Amino acid sequence: MPLPEAAIRQNRAQQITRLREILPADSVIDQESAMRVYECDARTMYRQMPLVVVLPETVSQVSRILGLASELNVKVVPARRWHVLVRRRAALGRRHLPTAGAKN
Repeated sequence: MPLPEAAIRQNRAQQITRLREILPADSVIDQESAMRVYECDARTMYRQMPLVVVLPETVSQVSRILGLASELNVKVVPARRWHVLVRRRAALGRRHLPTAGAKN
């Protein structure tokens, strides 16, 4: 897998700050130990630590995140495995999971 562009890696702190303006603090994961579960999906031969992980809960949040990614020219990789989200939400102590009918 290709590494993120140097300019994108250098602006990571700014990206995280901007994401925290959109999402609650516990929905932006930037610590390596917490992001480890997101470094690969079922194909473990391809591993790459994400720059940051976000867990949006509403359609509005998803829209704003994608807009920010476009503005900053950052690629977005959606989570491919539902069980990863379930485990992470449980670790954060959240009782419910977002559904297709998430509120805006």
